[in-house]
Amino acid sequence: MTIYVLMSGAVAGSFLVMLAGVGWAAPELPRVFIDTTLPSVTGTTFIVNCPASPCAVADLQNKINTAALADPNLNHQIVVQAGATFNGALIIPTRADGTGWIIIRSSAEASLPAPGTRVAPANAINMPRIQAPGDTPGNPTPVIQILGHVSGASSVSKCRSQTASPNNPSST
Repeated sequence: MTIYVLMSGAVAGSFLVMLAGVGWAAPELPRVFIDTTLPSVTGTTFIVNCPASPCAVADLQNKINTAALADPNLNHQIVVQAGATFNGALIIPTRADGTGWIIIRSSAEASLPAPGTRVAPANAINMPRIQAPGDTPGNPTPVIQILGHVSGASSVSKCRSQTASPNNPSST
């Protein structure tokens, strides 16, 4: 069987699948629903403002460290200025055992698409940007390193974070 995928618009566009000899069919809906609703803030709100870009990555790192040391049973948030650019890597430190979250938000969250809606390159102005130092093709530098505990054992995971931009529309 031959499957053709026709895309409309950029990567975030909709698409239809044409099965050879069958015709057009709508894509299958997701089989699993994952609730990504953010918890309400029950703890402290930390604000990271930046008068001029590029911003000092140490300012953001200090707020992350402070939130990590705060009550681990409360949900704390860090609000980062929209449009600010931070050059450097960040570390999310291990927290004490607890049920709380650290939520990092844009100061222009109300201007972003509703939850469950994919962002587009035009939304980049409403988000802060974290740029990795020393990236080379094929060997990207981790932007955010997350330290944590799994069943009492220390584990480290790394994630790459990019902000969609007109020059990089496929970033999510």
